[in-house]
Formats: sequence, structure tokens, C-alpha cells
Amino acid sequence: MPDYYIGLISGTSIDGIDAVLAEFGHRSVSIVEATTHPYPSDLSEQIVEFTRQPDRSTADIIGMLDQRIGECFRDAALTLMKQARHGSVVAIGSHGQTLRHRPDAERPFTMQIGNPNLIAKGTGLTCVADFRRADMALGGQGAPLVPPFHDWLFRDTDVDRCVLNIGGIANVTILPAGVDTISGFDTGPGNTLLDAWV
Repeated sequence: MPDYYIGLISGTSIDGIDAVLAEFGHRSVSIVEATTHPYPSDLSEQIVEFTRQPDRSTADIIGMLDQRIGECFRDAALTLMKQARHGSVVAIGSHGQTLRHRPDAERPFTMQIGNPNLIAKGTGLTCVADFRRADMALGGQGAPLVPPFHDWLFRDTDVDRCVLNIGGIANVTILPAGVDTISGFDTGPGNTLLDAWV
């Protein structure tokens, strides 16, 4: 039987939460249902303000944003589940909303908020989160996160492959044929600038 998972992410465009129900097979993935759950305009404005002016944020503001964003992520998952009418979801993966990403700081850190406990309680499903900090704890830079997925889905023993992911920041994964190593790196702005131009 295939496994079904929900993925939740809000990128640097800060317009809303993309929610997807995906079916995973042995080495395949297909989209069953997808939706975008817009942020309330006042919340979107607050997130933009505090990502661009971090010196103005306080622990109280970050705590409040963490809760509100968590509620929005929960609601996005519930909306998706209602649309899909699919009951056998294994778990939810929630990226959260990036407030700060400083992999080159003296003490490297990254901060994604959107309380995953609210998502788990509200949906009744296991919610896995905090991917970027986990990657940094293992020696990575917290970005890009997709190379292991690209390796799983696109690796070929005879053909060299490169995968370009154009998110808020664009990144590339290099998958040489017949070699077990993966490399991936950011290449510069992607949809962040496109959103600004639009």
C-alpha cells in the first residue's frame, strides 16, 4: 500500500502556506491534492516587517507570531484534508516560516516558526518539523534541503543529472552517475525577486 503524507511550507514570498497531500511509493511520488492557504494580510505584513527589521522584534513578538503562524499552518492542513477526503495520512511535514537564516554567523543559526504542536493537536497527526536546524546540527547549512529527496527520486546509474529548484532562493542538486555522493548549493534569488517584480 502507498503511504500518504502532508507537506506544509511558506516561503520567502510570505503570501501564504502551500499544502500538499502526496502519495509515496517505492521510488515515486505523486500529488493527490494541493492548495494554497493565504495568510491574513495583517499577519503577512508583520512577518515581512520582522524579517526585514529583526532588531524591532522581541521575544513576545516572536512568540505571538509562532502561535499565529502555527494556527495558519494547522488550518491549511485541515483545509487540505477536507478537500482530499483521505483518511490514511501517515504524518505531516511542516517547514514553518523562516524569520532568520544565518549559516555564516559566528554561531550559525536558523529560525523557522509556526508551532508544530498546534498542527499535531489540531489535526490529530504526527507533525515533523525543524528541518533546517536539524541539518545544521549535522554540519549542513540548513539550505538547500532538497538534495536527499532529489537523490531518492532522480538518481540514475547511467545518466548524470542536475536538478534546479526555483523556490524563494534557487538551488541546484548535482547527481553524477555511478557515484554515491550528492552535492547541492544555492544559486541566488528565485521567486523572491519574481514576486517583487510582479
